[in-house]
Amino acid sequence: MKVSELSPKAESKLEFHLQKIKFFPTNGGCYVLTNFFQDVMYIGQSHNILTRIKQHLDNIKKTSLTELGVVYYVYYRIIDDVNKLNKLERGWLNHFELVEGNIPLLNSVRAPI
Repeated sequence: MKVSELSPKAESKLEFHLQKIKFFPTNGGCYVLTNFFQDVMYIGQSHNILTRIKQHLDNIKKTSLTELGVVYYVYYRIIDDVNKLNKLERGWLNHFELVEGNIPLLNSVRAPI
């Protein structure tokens, strides 16, 4: 599934690279890790996107080669309301699962609804 198929759309995009870390916001929001071709590999949320992306950059699972390639982009949508944050992440995950029949490749744990 392509990131462009998610609704509502992600508003911003940055490369998943340590050199780009200073450009990530410290706001809360939902984000999607994709490969170069914008295939969704991970869907997540955080109260601080910058901190969370740093954690992903230090995670061997998120930086290693997979069957979809490597993570290349981070798409995100800033949301400061916790209730809306949870709702958006769940909506994106549910949409992905309906289309693909499973959760994104790098999402390993999914809390029950």
